[in-house]
Amino acid sequence: MPINRINCDLCKSTKLRIIYRDVLDYESNIKEISNILICEKCNLIQQSKIFSNNEIKEFYEEDYHGRNYSKDNILSPISQFLRARYYKRFILNLESKTNKRDIKVLDYGSGDGFLCHLLMKRGFKNVYSCDFFEPTVCKTLAHIHPDQISEYEEYFDAIFMINSIEHLASFSKDFDRLDRSMKNSSLLIIETPNFDSIDSYLFKKFWGGLHQPRHTFLWSKNTLFKHLKRWNYDSKCIGSPQSAHWAISIQNFLSNKFPLFKILIKNGRIPGYLILVLIFLPLAYFQNFIKKESVLNIISIRKVR
Repeated sequence: MPINRINCDLCKSTKLRIIYRDVLDYESNIKEISNILICEKCNLIQQSKIFSNNEIKEFYEEDYHGRNYSKDNILSPISQFLRARYYKRFILNLESKTNKRDIKVLDYGSGDGFLCHLLMKRGFKNVYSCDFFEPTVCKTLAHIHPDQISEYEEYFDAIFMINSIEHLASFSKDFDRLDRSMKNSSLLIIETPNFDSIDSYLFKKFWGGLHQPRHTFLWSKNTLFKHLKRWNYDSKCIGSPQSAHWAISIQNFLSNKFPLFKILIKNGRIPGYLILVLIFLPLAYFQNFIKKESVLNIISIRKVR
């Protein structure tokens, strides 16, 4: 059973203020209700409940969309094309820092292994996936369970955390173990929801970036930079015109207002979800232009210990 949070996960302060009360899982049928808290000392945004890794694992059922993007459906060719374009940005981030193909690369929170598959197609030879479940897209990958990451001390040259840093059971403990697996001057590439975005302010507790109960921690750009600096990272934000949270927010609002609407949701998404994503794409570019993007795309370099 989860326990109620009384201390900040990062700084251990007891000065926790409620931002949103009674946030539900609007995408599936997980019976958890969370409050969203902010630490008034270090500004880390966090859930009111503390889940173990085993409890968190149960949130990613067989039909969880992150594990099933590659299932065949009528929109599969379009979806896979857009997904490849989406992940290519992160690979280009890596290639802008190194032209070596023999470096050790980890995708932490790899889901079905799609990013790892693309990395291998681009010629990277030492690619590792890390998730509760083994990848399905590319089954020949070296797979690491999150509980085993401490066995890889100062091992990786680059780590991707694409929509995974917000899923950790404990940011302070789990990220510390992950940091210890990185070499000096290694590269950390992150994408995570931006709590300081237009869509976050507009949709509030229905914002797709909350993704309760799976998103245990959230950040604004400045707060994430400050927290990564604790582990000696130099970071920069390069923007990310991503519109998925608009589509999910609308879905969340409708499923809360009209309970029968939830019957339409399959694999966490409504029919026409992809169309909504495309409709809101111009707005996502505008958000990116004014620095209020829906998600943060961060590149960090691990300085010498």
